[in-house]
Amino acid sequence: MDQLTITAVVPGPRLQLDCMDPSSGGILPTTIYSGHVAVERNKEFRGIVRATDLVPCAFFLPDSAPYPQAPPVVAVETSLRAIRTMGNPNLVFFGAHDAQAAVVADPRGTGQHWLQVSFRTPIASFEEAQINYRVTVQAEPRPTYP
Repeated sequence: MDQLTITAVVPGPRLQLDCMDPSSGGILPTTIYSGHVAVERNKEFRGIVRATDLVPCAFFLPDSAPYPQAPPVVAVETSLRAIRTMGNPNLVFFGAHDAQAAVVADPRGTGQHWLQVSFRTPIASFEEAQINYRVTVQAEPRPTYP
């Protein structure tokens, strides 16, 4: 039984920018995905959990463009949006740790590749939490034409 349940993934605005590559002067297509994920401690789980145990969590970005191959730059930032704690003032250990974003194959076997965010979080200190994410993807630079 999973210790953590994802209850919602809510995409925010998706920005598509053409930045300038400082090394080549070419156009650097950049996409920024943002939103938040809501996670909940599974109330059915009856195992022993230490306050410092980190549970893995992963989700696909619902508004991700399909990527036939991994782009050269994929970065992720996370922050805590909201939390409902268990009421123990000694447990203040929460949030997303070791966050990573990667392009992975669609688990349904469609041959597509999508952006997936993964992180680890402690479940001993909260019942529900919402974690903001921002994923920045930069594609290969395109040359500029005069």
